[in-house]
Amino acid sequence: MAKIYMICSVRKATNKEKKEIAAYADSLQNKGHEVVCPITDTNQVDDIGLRIVSEHEAEIIWADEIHIIWNPESERSLFDFAQARMAKRFVPDKKIIVVNLERVELTEHKSYTNVLAATHFGLVATDTLEGLKKLMPTQKKRLAKKIVKKSIYWQCPTCATEHFTESEGEKCAHMPVEEKKFVVGDRVTNALELRLCSKTNTSYRFKGKVTRIIGPEPSDEEYERKWLGEKKERLQSHVFVYAVEYQCPKCNKKKSDVYYAPELEKIQKGEKPHGRKKASHRTN
Repeated sequence: MAKIYMICSVRKATNKEKKEIAAYADSLQNKGHEVVCPITDTNQVDDIGLRIVSEHEAEIIWADEIHIIWNPESERSLFDFAQARMAKRFVPDKKIIVVNLERVELTEHKSYTNVLAATHFGLVATDTLEGLKKLMPTQKKRLAKKIVKKSIYWQCPTCATEHFTESEGEKCAHMPVEEKKFVVGDRVTNALELRLCSKTNTSYRFKGKVTRIIGPEPSDEEYERKWLGEKKERLQSHVFVYAVEYQCPKCNKKKSDVYYAPELEKIQKGEKPHGRKKASHRTN
């Protein structure tokens, strides 16, 4: 049986994706493999990120196989992938497998995404992009399944979240709703954390526009505690999520993402974007 280290998104993964990643790890363990999964096995509380990186470096060296569930928005996954390639230089038998290869989209120019796919197939520097394209799986259309469930849930009247017990539903229903900080059309910038351009591998601060307001919904307690200062009034409230569209100033690609209010700062007319404090580039 193999010793397997998983590379996957943690902070950028949705709750649904986290469940899928954990389920994949469980399936490997059920087959007798020894598995390390960052979502379930790594303490994510780290002010700098060096302890987490050091642990992952040791686990990459320890592993016989590296299984990657790729998320192009995950900076940590890209960092770990580079570490895994270096480890393979010293241990050529170490396998690097992209689990969700069908979701990897190649680019028409050199990119880390292309390197990821090429590594999965064991290609070398003399191989070509055309050859890589022939090896890639065909993108399959996903068809909806009919699922019939007979369950009773207690739905919160504020966020419509369904709970398994009445007490959980009542607790959610009594949580206050935070005041909206932005409206659709507001120009905003990322106040707490710089973004990383995957094409140029450089950090930047964006200038974007709020296009949609999602919520109110219960706050993500893990994310709030790790990244947003563990404010009690947010942990025990319904909060809003703001969808922002912007153009990467490094590669000019149009992008979109969602943010909580503390992560954004409004750009006043005629004002240059700035952070409330010096921005840091966090390990993901």
